[in-house]
Amino acid sequence: MSPSAGARNVKGQHSKNCRLTNSGKTIMQTREPMAHHHGIYPLGEIYVTRGVELSLSDADIGKLLNRHAACDWGECGEEDIHRNLDAIQNGYRVFSSYTVCGGETVQIVTEADRSATTVQLAGEF
Repeated sequence: MSPSAGARNVKGQHSKNCRLTNSGKTIMQTREPMAHHHGIYPLGEIYVTRGVELSLSDADIGKLLNRHAACDWGECGEEDIHRNLDAIQNGYRVFSSYTVCGGETVQIVTEADRSATTVQLAGEF
């Protein structure tokens, strides 16, 4: 899965200085970098869907990304955890799922080549 046209590329904290690219993605132009995501594997470019952007603060998104990068995959079952561990070692997509305030499910997917990570609400794709 590549980042969708409905996702924005997060370069840092919220900024009102945005531009729309030819692909339809909104790229945030910022001065302040987003919190570093320390983890076992690189996340690449971070994309956030409109639903997530409206539901969560940048700080909450950052916390979920840090959990994802640190191999805390939320409500993933044992089979998914084993699949993610294999994915990290063998270069496949890494998936996590978290229930946030309000009961919504946020999914995070890091691409197999580690070029991008998409944060989306369940059912947005």
